[in-house]
Amino acid sequence: QAPQPPASLLTALIERVIFRRASGITSCLWHLSRLITELPDAISLSHAELLSACLIPWHRATVLPVPEESVGDFREAERPEVRVRLGYLAAALRTWYAKAAPKTPEPAAIARWQELCESDPLPEIRRAFDSWR
Repeated sequence: QAPQPPASLLTALIERVIFRRASGITSCLWHLSRLITELPDAISLSHAELLSACLIPWHRATVLPVPEESVGDFREAERPEVRVRLGYLAAALRTWYAKAAPKTPEPAAIARWQELCESDPLPEIRRAFDSWR
């Protein structure tokens, strides 16, 4: 098993996600999802809560098609891949809650992302949440 990442690196990774820093975000979402799945002890309940809380704002920032009044941080062409990676993150968080905090209620945003993925017109996004398992 891989060693846990340094706390400062983990904090930087989580902050990139919760603050929606656009540069390299798809890679960041991918690696954070893998870390949560493979090393659940690396993140705390407060990390999981922060990440879960940012899922709905992420939806609004990456919704497709892009609303006319929205400029946003992400171009329309980038949004499908970002949404796929967000589906992965939501699924990884569901797994984390089930394994690492089974007595803690799963945040509603995780189930909401599953619904958003399942109802998306793009097949890669529809599969994202379930393909993570």
